[in-house]
Amino acid sequence: MNNIVKTIIGLFFIFSINLKAEPLDELASNLSNQIKSTQTIRLAVLNFPYIDGFDSQGSKIVQERMSTTFSQNKKIRLVERALLNKVLEEKKLEMSGAFDEKTITELGKMLGVEAVLTGTLIDVNDTDTEINARIINVETGEIMASAKAEMKRIWKDKISIPKPIFEPTPVPKIDEVKIPESNFNIETEYEDIETLEKYDEMSRFDKSEAKPIEKAERWKKFAEEVPKYKDISLKRAKEWEDYDRALKKAEELKAKKLEAMKKDYQILRRYLALTIISDEQKSEWAKKFMENYGDGNDNIYKDEISKYLPWIEADK
Repeated sequence: MNNIVKTIIGLFFIFSINLKAEPLDELASNLSNQIKSTQTIRLAVLNFPYIDGFDSQGSKIVQERMSTTFSQNKKIRLVERALLNKVLEEKKLEMSGAFDEKTITELGKMLGVEAVLTGTLIDVNDTDTEINARIINVETGEIMASAKAEMKRIWKDKISIPKPIFEPTPVPKIDEVKIPESNFNIETEYEDIETLEKYDEMSRFDKSEAKPIEKAERWKKFAEEVPKYKDISLKRAKEWEDYDRALKKAEELKAKKLEAMKKDYQILRRYLALTIISDEQKSEWAKKFMENYGDGNDNIYKDEISKYLPWIEADK
């Protein structure tokens, strides 16, 4: 019996050493120091999911470790795990998922806390994991404290580096379509004033706001009416036909690009609204969006997305 007890104690001692993660202690201390309140704060520690949604033991380990560390802080009162699980069950939420700001606020009020602690996990290599943590004020939704740390990964169910959670839809390059240049000067002298007047009328129509295909048709008709201008007219008609095809193709590509942009934005804005995602990660996704869709007037979301790019804010 004594041998069994000794074995159990030995295993517990070994597990405790493996679980020891000083970076988490430093992370908790950093977060605590940022809280300005002098009164005791009632806090709920939520999960720390991977940003790619992978359900890992690491989420529970980090949550448990942070709970243990914060429970030793006299300025903080933690919500019991049983109550937290009960509320999550009532709202039909899973501990392994990420919570948006609205859900976090609702959870906090149901738990009767002033703030909640949550965050995300990112594997930076095959051995280390980055932890991004935030303490959020339930009433205002403001971030009271935020910090990050890296620790050696002690769980084995997540060992590969996750792929980026947001990747813009690849879109084709759209070349600028230029209006064909024109030269209507007549080098040969003509005595037929009526023919010259018709040619002059055609040149003015060519410079009008008429559709390219209409201009092409008029030049073809003019070529039949005035044979001496046939070569010039048919050449100009072909230029307008080529321009019309290129313009339609560009407009088709722009329409597809706009459709892809709207779809990508609807996905991205949901991720940007998550308080558990770090500013650095949001900035990286915003940069990808801007690189894919550009910063011109055809990017209808550039003003909104630019808010997440610190270097653009600094230039204003």
